[in-house]
Amino acid sequence: MWLPSGFGLFALRAGLLVAAAGWGISFYFTFASWPAASGQLKAMGGEWIEYRPMLDYWLRMASVVFGLIGVACALSWADRRHSPA
Repeated sequence: MWLPSGFGLFALRAGLLVAAAGWGISFYFTFASWPAASGQLKAMGGEWIEYRPMLDYWLRMASVVFGLIGVACALSWADRRHSPA
């Protein structure tokens, strides 16, 4: 099995760290109130979204899934089993 070393390992670990931060920030929408979450989406270029319970549910469920992808990236970044001694 090919394992990256040197700059390749550095690039892989840097990418995992950036991915963990990028995906992990979606946990904000899991715990934010609807006005705060909708305001943040508007600040990112969307339109204001009126409160609807089903949209609130799906926003929270999607943010949990995306956040868990960030957790998986963070766990992969922290794994040192294949790192050179």
